[in-house]
Amino acid sequence: MKRYFLTVSLAALLSSPAFSSNPLEQARNLADAESKREVLITRVSNAYYTFDMDVDQRADAIKNAVVALNRRNGDQGELSINASDVKFEAKRRIANNLDTAKNSNAVFNGKRLTKNLKQGVLSVSDPDFPLVFPVFKKDREEPNAFLPVTYQSSYSGAYDINRALWQEIKTYANGRGLSSSEGARLYRYLEPLFYVAQEEVGKLMTGLHNRWCWTQGGREDMTTLLKNKTGRYTTIISNAGLSGFNPDQVKNWLMPRLLDQIFALLPDPFREIYRTGGGSVYKLGVNVHNKLSMIHPVTELPYPIFTEDRGQPDWNLPQNYQRSSALDKQWNRVHDFVRLDDRIRNQEESKMINLLEPVGYFFHKQLENFHVQGGDLPDQETGADQIIQMALMYANRHTIPQPYLEMFYQGDQDVHSALRNVQNKDDCHVILTANLWPQRLFDHKKQLADDLLNYLMFKDIVDRFKIFYPLKAQELERYSLVLDRFSSALN
Repeated sequence: MKRYFLTVSLAALLSSPAFSSNPLEQARNLADAESKREVLITRVSNAYYTFDMDVDQRADAIKNAVVALNRRNGDQGELSINASDVKFEAKRRIANNLDTAKNSNAVFNGKRLTKNLKQGVLSVSDPDFPLVFPVFKKDREEPNAFLPVTYQSSYSGAYDINRALWQEIKTYANGRGLSSSEGARLYRYLEPLFYVAQEEVGKLMTGLHNRWCWTQGGREDMTTLLKNKTGRYTTIISNAGLSGFNPDQVKNWLMPRLLDQIFALLPDPFREIYRTGGGSVYKLGVNVHNKLSMIHPVTELPYPIFTEDRGQPDWNLPQNYQRSSALDKQWNRVHDFVRLDDRIRNQEESKMINLLEPVGYFFHKQLENFHVQGGDLPDQETGADQIIQMALMYANRHTIPQPYLEMFYQGDQDVHSALRNVQNKDDCHVILTANLWPQRLFDHKKQLADDLLNYLMFKDIVDRFKIFYPLKAQELERYSLVLDRFSSALN
């Protein structure tokens, strides 16, 4: 009897006690031995996640095996069942097994059985890689064969960027000196790299969970990561026999080129990247140092998307920032607060100044048009006494009670609403920068920001009182130890 099976020992099946005498059951058993999930997993556990299998040919081989098993009187006997029914049953069983496998999400060696987006064919996915890999080589020849079922343009404007990347890859593939069919085939295999780049960059624009920051370093680190992913991809497709395929060039030239294209197009000033259900709009732009940044809708300040650009001097200043003496004064007070606060150690001062300067910016922007007339202030004797009392109370309670604010900001000014607005910005800023704070101060970050706001408010009151009552200015200076160093009383 001929041996018709390609990968399974027919003798082993015949010797199995469970092997049926029913030809259709035999066909199903032989089909399972070729295509059940465990067999598929074994066959794709290689460097390329692929193997060859023509379903029609396998079904035909199974039919021939079943026919040979069921002949009576050697080659002269009659077959008890129609051979075409046997082939149909084998083909149906293989198809069912493939469908079951691709919908199973079965995990093996850290990989997973799945299906692709376009054709829905059996594929292998890797949790650390955005693409999927069709199991059968013929399926890899189809357009968009490597895109996962979860594929989507992950941020606003991604289509325009993708289109530029597709063109870049097509230009590369067509520039290899290949025939049109060879160039088109190379392009089909290289095109999925656009999604590898898009997905990594997309983490910068869709990352509310990580404060809109790529936490693995800077742009060079991202380039290295994408090069490594590209190298992994080119290894997996290296058995495709692609003309003009140069894995090193794809990894070290084409992928960095794609990343350059993305960062050339992304900042398209103040591109909307996310809109909340409440209508808040997150935008993409650059900071004063031209570093790609997320513009937060509450603080209205830029937050650079690369870790290495965060926490640096002036990192939160907007692109259109205009220097002014009034803003410099607020920042100088931020510096004083940091240096005088006993909770902050000397070696932490520079970092804390960079983290807290935005509080001075928020305060300045809120109060720069906050005009108070002399008549709105208390009389000079009461005012001077209350400022001293306010300083002492702040030293003990770290806050400025409402009666003092109402005393120094009478008239039409809604100082409470203004301070709430600044407080909201402060709270948001603290959340967005939480991972940058010294661990020792992590639990104190909100309190420090609140204390700084009260300190700035207190200094503003003193400034206004001195302007309207210059004769009292000298008297207030005598209390400089209280007015300028009360932070040392904090613990």
